[in-house]
Amino acid sequence: MDGVFITCMSEYGWEYIGGCLPMRSVAVGLLALVAVSGCATVSVMPGEALVEARVTQEQSNLRNVCNAYTEQAKAENWVTPTNGFLSIARVLIDGSSAKQAASQTYADGIEADTGDVEALYQRISTDISSARDGLEVVTAEAVKFVEASQTNKASLRRDVMSFESALVTAQKSRRNFAGAISIVAQRGDAGLSNSEAELAEFDIVIDRARDTVNRLALAHSANSTDSAVS
Repeated sequence: MDGVFITCMSEYGWEYIGGCLPMRSVAVGLLALVAVSGCATVSVMPGEALVEARVTQEQSNLRNVCNAYTEQAKAENWVTPTNGFLSIARVLIDGSSAKQAASQTYADGIEADTGDVEALYQRISTDISSARDGLEVVTAEAVKFVEASQTNKASLRRDVMSFESALVTAQKSRRNFAGAISIVAQRGDAGLSNSEAELAEFDIVIDRARDTVNRLALAHSANSTDSAVS
């Protein structure tokens, strides 16, 4: 069995759009958490009950790893959480300007318009690599779920939505990385090629995640049809 993670559903929509930690930090962290639940296997349950327990655990693992990835992206400021009503309240009550109330973007956070150009490209490349490695872990968990879970998919819709949310988070991160690269590129190109190469690799992983989302959606559709027939 794989994975016990932090849970918190993303607030982002479902449209498709296309903290500096060490490069492998997200993937390593997710993989370390995946290993935690290895001792949670229930071996005393008979036949069908054991199968149901295993499937439930697989579903929980997938949702948790997706939520962990989204939380990591927000914590590292790869994506900017929407403040919504709180931002409006801050403007009305505290007299803050709309600009002050707005969440800091990724480019703002790394000071893309003022920092050292070469260091900025290195920072962006590192963040892209971390986001890519994390999405690979998420996608691998989703593939495992599709292949292993052949029964008891009552909560499959939530797993599909969680994986879609993680994919959207990756796509938003990708857009923010590209935006920061564009800002830095106006000031110099020392390190630009490496950042662009990292971005291209991230695109490949995002495309693979899209394909996996489709597989999950098909599994959900098939399960819904089976339920309607039965």
